Amino acid sequence: MSGIDLENYVQVIKAVRDGTNGLEWASFSVDGQNLKVEKTGNSINTIRENVPDNSFCFILIRVFLSEDKGQLNLKNVSEIGRVKFVLITWIGLRMDPKQRGTILETSPFVKEKVGHVHVDIGTSSTDDLTEQYIVEKVKNAAGAFYDNGGDKSQTSNSEGVGQQSIKSEDIQKPKTGGKGGRRLIGNAKGSSKLPDEDD
Repeated sequence: MSGIDLENYVQVIKAVRDGTNGLEWASFSVDGQNLKVEKTGNSINTIRENVPDNSFCFILIRVFLSEDKGQLNLKNVSEIGRVKFVLITWIGLRMDPKQRGTILETSPFVKEKVGHVHVDIGTSSTDDLTEQYIVEKVKNAAGAFYDNGGDKSQTSNSEGVGQQSIKSEDIQKPKTGGKGGRRLIGNAKGSSKLPDEDD
């Protein structure tokens, strides 16, 4: 990719945030006191095929939410809209359970390196790595709800609304049943209830 050293995590993070060369996401692992760039991509739809099933990684995603159309638009930033950033903590279903504690230990370090994000998601399900799921999380976290006509009914000016943290009980009590794994964070409005918990 022209002008970007893909082995330099600082450059890659900046490229994702700036949208340099159309870069829309990058995944990272932790290597000592640094991040290691694992994968990068120009389309959010390519994330699902680039995550490991036997380990974990952190994925920074740049999302442009068009206020004109109420749609996810990752290309045309000339439209009226807002750029939002998502950090996904991906946890492979075949990962050694002993590694789960490492996620809690490294998560604050990773967040410090990648910088501010608007939505923080932890998941083991590839269903949560779709464009539709991620844009809904972004829209809910921003407090903006759109219809197909693009009319905005509510807008929040608060930075970081909907941000969530990975809780230890979510990491240490994995459930492997069900299609595609489980979601470790319930929703973008601050609820940490898991989908399979009863009221």
